[in-house]
Amino acid sequence: MIKYFKKLNLKKLTGNKLSILILVFWALASRGLGIIRESLTGRLLTINAEMFGAASSLNETIVTIFVLGTVGVAALPQIIKLEGGKNIENSSSISAEKTNIYISWIILILSGFITFLCFFGIIFSKEFLQFFNPDLFKKTVSLNLAREYILLNQIFLIAPVIFTVKTVLGVFLNAKKSFKVYSIDGVISNLGSILGLSILYWVFGLVGAAIGMIIGFLASLILFYWDARKLGFNFTLGKDLITNSNNPRLSYLDKNIKKGEILDSNFTILAESIKENDTYVRKYADKSFVHVVGNSNLEKSGV
Repeated sequence: MIKYFKKLNLKKLTGNKLSILILVFWALASRGLGIIRESLTGRLLTINAEMFGAASSLNETIVTIFVLGTVGVAALPQIIKLEGGKNIENSSSISAEKTNIYISWIILILSGFITFLCFFGIIFSKEFLQFFNPDLFKKTVSLNLAREYILLNQIFLIAPVIFTVKTVLGVFLNAKKSFKVYSIDGVISNLGSILGLSILYWVFGLVGAAIGMIIGFLASLILFYWDARKLGFNFTLGKDLITNSNNPRLSYLDKNIKKGEILDSNFTILAESIKENDTYVRKYADKSFVHVVGNSNLEKSGV
């Protein structure tokens, strides 16, 4: 195996083969860290392990029912349709803006709904735990661990909100065929759990273990957002697009850009718009038109 990797010349690998190799590597790394995480979980006291597993079940149920299926079914097909099989850099500015608006609204609506559910769960954590696992709750009461059990559940209920935003961004990255950050999601999450179950657990108890998991989710979300920003995502609810759709100059420019045409009339429209301080056309030129015709052509036209 070692001899095989020594002979392997990464420079000669095609982009797809290298991407597959990277995905396999991080998948194996995630599995390895997952084994370590499970090993640490197995070392918990029996009552602590029962509390940890039961407290996490409610947030896992919310994620499974309301996030995974909803985002996959509703978001991915529409994003692919909006992208038209092209990257943001090669599509028009308005098409990219529509994709951003769609994703932003999904994040706002779905995360808002999940936040409401989790907030409701946090308020009534005691009642939920008593209902779903009454025997374990009675046991925690008898051992004076009920307060820690409830707090553990409340911390876990932060995770679905983070996971919702991360999943939507993950669908965007998937549609853009960007898998590098996507592939290390499991590694980052497992590292957070390991941090919680090893170091934080000995300082804060089970609450520390839950905090470690949340840290892993947050770190993963930050990386997802960073990669999405690199690929053109920008949180916007569409105020500019409403104005743009009624702007005949933008419609004309956008039509020509889609055809890949560089016309003298395009430069004339840009020059007139800048003189009249049409900020929306200027914004369009900065984002899309300059990418197609180049700054040198704009300078020659006097824009």
